[in-house]
Amino acid sequence: MNVFHRFSLRLTLPLTLLVMLTGTLALTVGLNLYQGKARIEQQAVERVTQKLDQLHGLIADSLLTDDLPAVQHMVSMVSADSDVLALLVVDPRGVVRAANRFEWVGMAYLQVPGVDPAMLPYVRQSDVSRIVSSADQQMIVAETRLVFAPDPGELRSSQMGGLLLQHDLRRAKAQAARDSMVSALADWLAIAAISFAIYALFHLSFGRRIQRLIGGIARMRDGNLTSRVGLTGRDELAQVAHAVDDMADQLATHQRELATQQAEITESSARYRALFESNLDGIVLLDDVGDVIDANPTFRRLVGVSQDSLLGQPFHIRLDTDSQADWQGQMREQLEARGYTDEFELHLLTASGERLPVATKCMRLADSQGVHRGGWCLVRDLSERKQAAVEQRLAAAVYDSSSEAILVTDPDFRVCMVNPAFVQQTGWDTLSLAGQVLPALDRQTDPRNPALLTALQREGRWQGEHWMTRRNGESFPVWLSCAPALGDDGQISHYIALFSDISERIATEQRMRYLAEHDELTGLANRFAFMQRLESQLDSCLPGGRLAVMFVDLDRFKPINDMMGHKVGDDLLRRVAERITEVMGDLAVVARQSADEFMVFTADVSADEAEQLAQMMVGMLTQPYRVGPYDLSIAASVGVSCYPEHGLSASLLLKHAELAMTQAKRTGGSRALCYDPNMQQGEEERHALEQDLRKAIERGDLLLEYQPQLNLNTQQVSAVEALLRWRHPTLGWISPVKFIPLAEETGLIQPIGQWVLQEACRQMADWHSRGLLLTVAVNLSALQLRHTGLFNDVYQALAQSGVESSYLELELTESALMENIDAMLDTLREFDELGVQLSIDDFGTGYSSLSYLRHLPIGELKIDRSFVKDLETDPHAAPIVEAILAMAQSLGLSVVAEGVETDAQFAFLAAKGCAYVQGWWLAKSMPGAELERWMGEYDISAVTERITQARQPRQLAATAV
Repeated sequence: MNVFHRFSLRLTLPLTLLVMLTGTLALTVGLNLYQGKARIEQQAVERVTQKLDQLHGLIADSLLTDDLPAVQHMVSMVSADSDVLALLVVDPRGVVRAANRFEWVGMAYLQVPGVDPAMLPYVRQSDVSRIVSSADQQMIVAETRLVFAPDPGELRSSQMGGLLLQHDLRRAKAQAARDSMVSALADWLAIAAISFAIYALFHLSFGRRIQRLIGGIARMRDGNLTSRVGLTGRDELAQVAHAVDDMADQLATHQRELATQQAEITESSARYRALFESNLDGIVLLDDVGDVIDANPTFRRLVGVSQDSLLGQPFHIRLDTDSQADWQGQMREQLEARGYTDEFELHLLTASGERLPVATKCMRLADSQGVHRGGWCLVRDLSERKQAAVEQRLAAAVYDSSSEAILVTDPDFRVCMVNPAFVQQTGWDTLSLAGQVLPALDRQTDPRNPALLTALQREGRWQGEHWMTRRNGESFPVWLSCAPALGDDGQISHYIALFSDISERIATEQRMRYLAEHDELTGLANRFAFMQRLESQLDSCLPGGRLAVMFVDLDRFKPINDMMGHKVGDDLLRRVAERITEVMGDLAVVARQSADEFMVFTADVSADEAEQLAQMMVGMLTQPYRVGPYDLSIAASVGVSCYPEHGLSASLLLKHAELAMTQAKRTGGSRALCYDPNMQQGEEERHALEQDLRKAIERGDLLLEYQPQLNLNTQQVSAVEALLRWRHPTLGWISPVKFIPLAEETGLIQPIGQWVLQEACRQMADWHSRGLLLTVAVNLSALQLRHTGLFNDVYQALAQSGVESSYLELELTESALMENIDAMLDTLREFDELGVQLSIDDFGTGYSSLSYLRHLPIGELKIDRSFVKDLETDPHAAPIVEAILAMAQSLGLSVVAEGVETDAQFAFLAAKGCAYVQGWWLAKSMPGAELERWMGEYDISAVTERITQARQPRQLAATAV
C-alpha cells in the first residue's frame, strides 16, 4: 500500500480500477482458453471414435477376404480429412498394409514416425479400443483390434492386427486462442475508456478543494495558527477542513498554556538545581546507556575528580570489580523490572586508588509520556558508619561466637545477659536467669564464694578454678575470669564473667596420668610404671630380701597378628595378660613392654622358685586360646634374673632377664632360663660379630661359592646352588650357621640378600657369555619373603645382568613359606609369570599343607640334608625320604637330595627314583672361577662308572634281602 501513497488520489483511483479490471479480464481469458481447449479435445475424441467405428466396419470384411486394395481405398477416403495425421492398418506381423500415406505401406509400423511401439501388443491382448491424448496434448491417438484373414485350415481367424489413427489438434487449438485474444482486446479497451473518464471526473470535482486544504495545513505547520482553511459544503473534504480549523484553535490555546508552564518549570528547575548542588549525598545523573551527564559537588569530592573527567564516562568504571558485577546484575534487573533499586553497598574507586564503601540506590527518570529518559543514583559515604559497624560486629561476633561462656551481671551480681556458649554449657538462658544471682556468685550458697567476691571487689579482677551449676543441678569445674565494667560516671555498672568448662581437661589429665603408667590395650602397667615400682621395691628391700624379675617374649605371635589382623592379635594379647596375671598372683607386678613382650617382678622368691614360676607360666601360655571363631596356639620364652645375685639395680635386673629370654629363644623357644653370667659374654661376642658383619658388607668380605647338582638321568651338571660364605679378616671363615641367623635377627639379611641376587646373576651372565649355560639356585630367607620389594629386587638383578629368567631358581624354606602362605601366593605367581623357577628347600622339616602345595607354582622339592644323613643310621629316615619322593612324583615335581656324601646314600636315592643329587659325593662348593675349571674337567664317563659302582652294592643288598 505504501507505493500508492507516492501518487495523487486522482491518478491512484483510476489506475487501481484499471489494474483490477485488467487482472479480472486476464483471468477470464485464461479460463476461456482452458475450457476451449478441453472442449476441442472432447469434440476431437468424438470425431475420432466415429471415424474409428466407421472405418472398422468398412474394412473388416475386406481384411477377412484379404482384399487389401479395398482396405487402402477405404483408408484413403477416411484420411481425406486434413486433421488426420496418420491412419495405419497393421497386420499381425507388424507390417503396414494400408496407410494415409502410400510410402508407409509395406514398412514395419515401428519405422513410421511418432507411432507407439506398444500399439500392436495392446490390440493383441485387448479387444477394447483405446483413445488417448498424446503426451504434449497436440493430437488424439486411437488404437483398435483388426481381424485378418485366417490361415489355411483355421475355422476362426487368430490373426490379430491393429488400426492406428492419429488426429491433429493444433489447428483447432490455435484458432480458438486467436478468437479469445480478439475478444479480450475489445474488453480491455472498454475498461481503459472507463478509467480515463473516472480520472477526468475526479480532477474536475475534487482537485482544487484538496489543494486548498493542503495550503491551509501548510500555513498552520509554519506556525500561523490564526490561518483557517474555510472550505464549505457537506462532503468529506469539508468535514476534514472543519476538523483542521478546530485543531488550530486548540493548538493556539495549548501554546499559551505551555508558555505559562515553561516559566513554572524554569523556576522549579532552579530550586532543584540548588538542592542538587548542595546535597550532602552524592548524586549522579545518567543517560539511557549509563554514561554520566551530571554529578553534584559531593560526588565529585568522593571520587576526587573534576566534572569534565566525569561527563560522558560510564558510571560503572568508577566501581571496583565486585561492585561492577552488582551494577550489571541485580541493580540492572531491578531497574528494568520496577524502575528503581534497593540500596546496594558498592565500592567507588577514588582518584588515589582507594576503595570507598558507599550506599547506592538508583531510579529511572521518565518524561510526561512515561518514556524512560536515563536515571539518577544517590551515593552515600559509608566509611564512618562502616567502621562503626565493623567494631560493633566484631564485638558481637566475639560475644556470640566465643567458645567461652560470657555472663553479664549488674553491680549486685544479678544476671543481665548471657552468650550462646553459656546457654550451651549450662542449659540456662537469659530469660530464665534474668534478675537472679547464680549460685556460683552467691555468698550464701558455697563457702568458697565469699573469698572470690571479696577479692573481685577489692582488686577489681579475679581468675582461677571455680565451679558452675547446670540447669539439671549438676556441678562442673570451670576456669573463671571476672572483671568490672565502668559506666559514664566512672562507677561500676556491670560485672563481666568469662568461664570455660574444664571437665574434659581434668578427665584428659587423669587419662594421661593413667596412660603414663599403664598399657592402654591390656590395662597392665607400662615400662615406666614397672621400673618405678621395681626401683621402689628394691629401695624398700631389707637385708636378706629376695626378688625375681622375668622377661616374657611370645613365640609365633607375629604370624598370627599378620594373617588374622590386629583385632585378633589385640584380643590374644589381652588373654595372655590375663593368664600371666593369673599365674603370678596379686602380689606380683605385671607390665607390657611392647607388642609381644611382658615384664614381671615378684618379691620373696628364690631363684629356684622363680624359675619354677616361669616354667609354669610357659606351660600356661602354651595352652590354646579361643579368640572369636579361632583356636590359636602360641608359645613363650621367659628369662629370669634374681636380686641380689644377678644385679642390684632395676635396669640391670631387667637387662639380665631380657638376655636370658633371648638365649631361651635362640635355643628353640617355649622354655624358661635363669640368667647365667656366661650369657653376657656370649651376647657381647654376638654384638661384636654383628658389627663385623655390617663392616663385611661394606668391605666386600662376603663371597659366593657354588655347589653343582647332578642330573641322574643324563649324568650332566646343569645347575648349581649359590652358597654364601664369610671370610673374616681376623677370625677366618665364619660358618653360615652362625652368621645367617644373626643377619636375619638384625635385619642385615635384606641388604645381604640383594647382594647375593645381584652377584649370582652377574656370575651366571659371565658363564653364559662363555657358553657355560648353568642354572643358579639362590636361597631366600624368611625376612626376604616378607619384604614387599622382593619381586623388584629379583627383576632388577635379572635386568642388570641380562640373564634369562628361566636360568634363575629361587629356593624358599618350607617353614618360611608356610608362615604366611596367603600373603606370598601373589608374589610366587608373579615369579612364575616372569619365568623364574621356584623350589622348596629343606623339605620335610616344616609343616607344609599338601592342599597348598597343589596350588603353588613350585617345580622342585629339596630333601633336607638331615634325612639324607640319617639314611644309614636311622630306620625312620628311609620311609620319610621314600614318602617325599612318592609325593613329589604324584604332584609332578622333581626332587633334589641335599647333603649326599656316601655311596650308600647315593645308591638308595638313585634306586628310589631321585632325579638330582647334591653334596660332597659329587663335589664340594667352590668359587665361580674354580667351578668353571671343574666343569671344564668334568668327565661324564667317569661319573657314569662311579654311579654304577655306587649302585652295585645296594643292588646286591637288595637282592640278598
